[in-house]
Amino acid sequence: MSSEVASNGAAPVNGNGHGNGTDNPEWQKLQKLTLLAGIIGIGVFAVLGVVIASASPGGTRQFFTSYLVGWVFWLSLPIGCMGFLGIHYITGSSWGVLLRRMFEAATRTLPLMAVLFIPIAVSTFSESASPYPWSRPVEALTESQSQEVDWQAKFDNWLNPKFFALRAVLYFAIWGVTIFFINKWSNKVEATGDIYARRYMENFSGPVIFIFALFNMFAATDFVMSIELNFSSTMFALIYSINQLLTCFTFGVAVFLTLATISPLKEILRPKFQIDMGSFMLALCLVWCYMNFSQYMLIWIANLPEEIPYYLKRTRGGWEYVAYIMLIFHFAMPFVLLLFRDVKLHRGKLRAMAIFLFCICALDVIWWLEPATDRASEGLPLFLLMDVAAVVGIGGIWGFVFLGQLKKYPLLPTQYLSQLPGAHHAH
Repeated sequence: MSSEVASNGAAPVNGNGHGNGTDNPEWQKLQKLTLLAGIIGIGVFAVLGVVIASASPGGTRQFFTSYLVGWVFWLSLPIGCMGFLGIHYITGSSWGVLLRRMFEAATRTLPLMAVLFIPIAVSTFSESASPYPWSRPVEALTESQSQEVDWQAKFDNWLNPKFFALRAVLYFAIWGVTIFFINKWSNKVEATGDIYARRYMENFSGPVIFIFALFNMFAATDFVMSIELNFSSTMFALIYSINQLLTCFTFGVAVFLTLATISPLKEILRPKFQIDMGSFMLALCLVWCYMNFSQYMLIWIANLPEEIPYYLKRTRGGWEYVAYIMLIFHFAMPFVLLLFRDVKLHRGKLRAMAIFLFCICALDVIWWLEPATDRASEGLPLFLLMDVAAVVGIGGIWGFVFLGQLKKYPLLPTQYLSQLPGAHHAH
């Protein structure tokens, strides 16, 4: 049996899809740990929210801003993984075969993120609670009559609570239908080897990428960019999307390498796969840097008073240190370390790198949203702690649901193992 495994790159899979033997991950234990992290995170978040709300008139708004940070970050997983599945089907990538089950399980957490969006949608109907300035009266935000007329037209036509909620329902509906068919056809191929389901899935990959790109543009504008009324950037949707993809890929790599010590993953892991994963992480970091630099350069060259405050807010009041951290650890450090084969070939080091970049992506979301608030420069450490608590709290709940989905199906799509290099060779 061992020679067979070594030759075809696949391990035998039992009825529950996790391979045979006693190496299966302790799913219930892992779920309990993630749920515990979620409870602790939510508890800390709630306590800090009460403290800030009682100490400041804008505390309720800060509570929902921090909640928005956590929600936007974890929304990256189901949507970004949907995009990655489309990329994988259209390219037939080997890393997509290895990470597909992680990506598919992540996409099936979309209903949870839809439910967790409800507090944000409800908050937009309250002037004192909404993190979005367009929830407040336009006369309180403008400095001139002409600006008031211009912004009122924007509020009436696009930026208002009812239309905001309606658009979100549309986004989730389209994402949900797309994810439903991706998982339906994938499971059918795995269960029966249906050639038509496989063909549907591959033909659908182009529209999946189109849906990911198009609705990310709207989601980036509605959920993130609209938190600053004066700021608009054609580059930001690309920055938003690349952050999602990097978040998803680092998450998938971290989970895969964590489970790579158990069957059937340990029999199929090859040095080439780790090199490919590390190289792709490096490529995503470089694209992230290019997109952010392009936005910064374009705003600097244009020198428009509507856009300049975006970076002024993020380079003052302590936020400049966050920018330095991202410059060093989101670009310079991975650029240096992921060039070395020794790092990519060492399972522990590559996993640590993936986890680290995953956390840096969360910091990037904080940097998008938090400096836009009126009091962003006051009590920065406390605000950051509240943001981190929101990310951990929502992430714990998300992780509990994710693991519940991951354990339902085989860790490897056995019908696609022939796409792995060397898997087709006989004894």
